[in-house]
Amino acid sequence: MPTATAIMESSVKLSALHPRYEAGQKDTMLPVIVQRVLSLALAARDARNRPNIDAEESDRLDLSWMSSSRSCRSSRLAGWKGMGVVVQAYGPRAAFVIDWLYALAERLDRRIMVSPRQGRLLGHRDQSALKCWGSTATRVHA
Repeated sequence: MPTATAIMESSVKLSALHPRYEAGQKDTMLPVIVQRVLSLALAARDARNRPNIDAEESDRLDLSWMSSSRSCRSSRLAGWKGMGVVVQAYGPRAAFVIDWLYALAERLDRRIMVSPRQGRLLGHRDQSALKCWGSTATRVHA
């Protein structure tokens, strides 16, 4: 059983927040997603919970970036360091995503937790690349 000071984590699957989470619906879907993520983040903050925006399929990465960025930029979350983002570590854009998250965290003067996840078994080349990303992820996480 968690103690009174325990911080719980939860996973937020963006595609579960809107039935048309797809690039073709970006203009109508994105404001709804951002508002829902912001509402969840505020509730999580008040409940001492850390929401992690879960990784989506690679073809939805741009939507995830836009949703995460717009949600994190809300002044209503200023000073809170509990938002997290899950990154597909095996994807060819993973290093770029982690660097982008680091820059966003610096720009907002906030901590954004980064959770690299394997969606498949990593090959030797991928494993050595992931070790390099670890230092960047640590800077974002710290």
